[in-house]
Amino acid sequence: MKRLFTAVAVALVGSGAFAFDPADLKKLNETNECEGCNLSNAELFNDDLTKANLIGANLTDANMSKTWLIEADLINAEMSNADLSNSNMIGADLTGTNLSSANLSDTDLTYANLIGTDLSFVDLIFARMKGVIFCDTIMPDGNVKKYSC
Repeated sequence: MKRLFTAVAVALVGSGAFAFDPADLKKLNETNECEGCNLSNAELFNDDLTKANLIGANLTDANMSKTWLIEADLINAEMSNADLSNSNMIGADLTGTNLSSANLSDTDLTYANLIGTDLSFVDLIFARMKGVIFCDTIMPDGNVKKYSC
């Protein structure tokens, strides 16, 4: 039985199921800062990350549904396949962020900065986007929007 548990644990770790660095998650929880951290696959559901510094962080496949990211700094973050549904991202800076294939359904992006952001294949159904800055933004359909340049 012990060998089976060890084999399953090794398989899960090898598959990337626990890819985030626990020390990085602890740092974010304690300081609201985690620049360049590895938080891929992290469980951040319903967390309050208002004004968090996540510049260059890897949030690939993270569960950030219902997370508060008001005025968060997410410049050059890797957020592909992340679940951000029902999140509050008012005024967030997503400059240069990769959000490809992320779920942004019912997310509030009011006044967010999306300069150079990759939104390819993103679900934006019911997303609120009043005052969003689009410049060199790759839209879900692959077109590049230069609305606010």
